[in-house]
Amino acid sequence: MKTYKVSLLNNGLEKPYLTFLAFSISFIILGIVNNNNNNNLINIDFMDIYMTVSINYWFYVSAVYFLLIAFNYYILKWTGKKPNKWLTILHLITQISSLVTLIISQYFKNLKTHNNLDYRNLYNYSSLLFTIAIILFLISIFLHFTNFFTALFLKKNL
Repeated sequence: MKTYKVSLLNNGLEKPYLTFLAFSISFIILGIVNNNNNNNLINIDFMDIYMTVSINYWFYVSAVYFLLIAFNYYILKWTGKKPNKWLTILHLITQISSLVTLIISQYFKNLKTHNNLDYRNLYNYSSLLFTIAIILFLISIFLHFTNFFTALFLKKNL
């Protein structure tokens, strides 16, 4: 009798295109579910720049971004090339930590309405957290492109 050990991390590393496809579908569903609530805005104030973006647009743009990453990883599978395991791990970690940091920074920004001093201090850190999220996002893009192009142009097949 065979026993199968199924691990979400191993499946995510062996088939990263499915992981990012799941992210894409999740963000599309979040955009559709949140479509009725037009009051949800992402406030981005960075130095002297202040922008307000509807969270629905952010969900849809993120869905397209994750779909493009899934497509890149699927191209590697289709051509018979295997991405570097450690670059894939680093890419997944930086991408997820970028999303988590962005969510935390927006949460701190929404705490501004409370009169407690601790909440005001957290609000001051929201711009720093937003900057860290953008830097992590750019690092994840660099890791993805490095992983994609090195695997694509190396002569090593699966």
